[in-house]
Amino acid sequence: MHRRIRIQPRFWLFVIALMVLCFGASSAVAQYRYAQVSDHLSALNEEKILLTNRISDLNAQLDYVRTDAYVERVARDELNMLLPGEIRYVSN
Repeated sequence: MHRRIRIQPRFWLFVIALMVLCFGASSAVAQYRYAQVSDHLSALNEEKILLTNRISDLNAQLDYVRTDAYVERVARDELNMLLPGEIRYVSN
């Protein structure tokens, strides 16, 4: 004798409700994770812009440091050097 198990309609309603709940939770977690990644990406893009500007400033400074005018200014002001034939006048 085989006893046949009869599934009640409320069981199917429970299974469907459980599936909807699981899909809803999964969707909420995915949206939360997407928001986190999106915020992190925005922060990284802002940092990239700042670093790009910093690189540009440093390249401009490097170009200036490589000029003869900069070398002469440093030699005169910081190293107290004179060109041949120049006389330094010191006043009180």
